[in-house]
Amino acid sequence: MDHTPGQGQFKTIESWKRFHLPTYDLTDAEADIIVRQKQTNQEKAYAKVRKLLEVAKEHQLVLLSHDDDCPKKIDLTNEWGITVSEFPLSVDVAAYARRKGMHTGMGAPNVVRGKSQSGNVSARELIGNCCCDFLCSDYHPSSLLQAVFTMHREMDMEISRAMAMVSTTPAAVAGLHDRGRIAPDMRADLVIIDDHDIPRIVTTLKDGAVVYSSLRCLCV
Repeated sequence: MDHTPGQGQFKTIESWKRFHLPTYDLTDAEADIIVRQKQTNQEKAYAKVRKLLEVAKEHQLVLLSHDDDCPKKIDLTNEWGITVSEFPLSVDVAAYARRKGMHTGMGAPNVVRGKSQSGNVSARELIGNCCCDFLCSDYHPSSLLQAVFTMHREMDMEISRAMAMVSTTPAAVAGLHDRGRIAPDMRADLVIIDDHDIPRIVTTLKDGAVVYSSLRCLCV
């Protein structure tokens, strides 16, 4: 994850400042200092990333890139053995990642809001262009459930496909083959959902056992 100003999520220093000054109550001078520090640390960070890549490969871990903003970055991460592009910043970049054999994922809050919080591409646009395989929670875990019903109600997506984007597909992409589907020999991690108005989880089961319920009476 590289959040250095001037690339990725914030392609220009100005766009970085537009977001961070009001969010963190920074002065322009304070922002300039932070930008210089981040830019100075970027190369050191990449050296650490390369070491982490070696460890991850030794343990056969699935690797994700983040905020991919151009085909060149996709080519680089692809060479590193990274198989998932998380939050590609345009339809073109997402489509390029797919052509390179990478999976693509977007944030559920982006789907619910209908736009990116930082002014980048809408997840709905990527989904509509068949350039998004799955959703992740990003900064708001409960938005995963809301995103499922947003896609179903506002984007005319079949509920089974919408649900798969937060369960079956991400589990498969992550190599977690014992979960993500309701099937024999799979982990019985299940939720019961009240989909009236704003959807909410009323019961959660872990390995078939109830670990949470807001219902007064539940017979399983």
